[in-house]
Amino acid sequence: MLEKKKKQKRKHVLVIGSYDESYPRNEVLLKALESCYKLKQYTFLKQKLSHISFAKTLIRNFFWMDAVLVMWPARTFWFVLVLLRIFYRKKIIVDAFNSDYETTIIDRQLTGKSTIKAWYLFSVETILFRIADILFFDTVEHRDYMTTAFHLPEKVKKIVLPVSVDVGEFEIITKQVDVESSREKIHRIVFAGYFIPVQGIEYIVQAAHILRERKDIQFTVIGAGQMSKEIYSLAEKLNIKNIVFIPRISYKELKKHYVKADVILGIFGISDKADRVIPNKVIEGMASGKTVITGENTSMRQMFSDKEDILFCKRGNAEDLARVIEYAVGTALCEEIGKDARKKIEEQFSLVFLKQKICAII
Repeated sequence: MLEKKKKQKRKHVLVIGSYDESYPRNEVLLKALESCYKLKQYTFLKQKLSHISFAKTLIRNFFWMDAVLVMWPARTFWFVLVLLRIFYRKKIIVDAFNSDYETTIIDRQLTGKSTIKAWYLFSVETILFRIADILFFDTVEHRDYMTTAFHLPEKVKKIVLPVSVDVGEFEIITKQVDVESSREKIHRIVFAGYFIPVQGIEYIVQAAHILRERKDIQFTVIGAGQMSKEIYSLAEKLNIKNIVFIPRISYKELKKHYVKADVILGIFGISDKADRVIPNKVIEGMASGKTVITGENTSMRQMFSDKEDILFCKRGNAEDLARVIEYAVGTALCEEIGKDARKKIEEQFSLVFLKQKICAII
């Protein structure tokens, strides 16, 4: 009886926001949270009056919750959160996985730094990050950048939760998918993304052009986004024949493409942001047991080793990317790199590892 009384009750966490539950990072984060806390989840992705619904949901659930976790993008509900902080003392956790100001103004350059929109985004995120008790980041470098850029006070607890993956899902998919690349003698090079500057897709297209005589190498580029028109125009201009472009697909279908691939591509952009991230595509590619090629950056250099569990190339350099692709498909080490990559993910970027980090936070 005494043991039962001593046993600590699981805390209650309200998970709320305009988030996509199927997005890989969200999916794994929620699985980890469920293993530690009692969750209630509400997403307002498609609701027009989402601010009102958000406020009502907070009020209805206020008395039972120990903390509220606002998923990325959290900026949407900043004003309601300010009111929550003024009138109540519940713990507020904000997923600062990304900054809308940095993404829109600095990286994608959709408008100038001196515009009203830039001022609004920066002001809102400064307020939002400062009223939080806890902020989640994906890398140490991203945490340090955000702390400096938004002048975050020491009282705000800053937690680094690496992009993680449920390795077991890839085991299931591998058993379901018929991998034919070895019989066809075609090396499948796969990239998936949102066609934004940080990803450097133009260098993938240029590398494909450089490797145009290699009939045994076939590129698959999956996705769409801001730079779609530019990328398609470049492919047409270079008369690219060795790339198959596929529109956006579900994350489940994407994982099947990863399992069928021989090489998975990461990011190759040259922006400051590209130097601080460990993309989900890199983690999932490594989890699938395949060789991943990506532009070398500060965050990934701290975690991975070139020619051991990953292959690095120079960012913003199509010639070097083409060289590393040829190395990857031409070396017997490629299979070993994939195996070591999978081991690294299991040890430091798996759902099991994330659970260990997240259970002591709230």
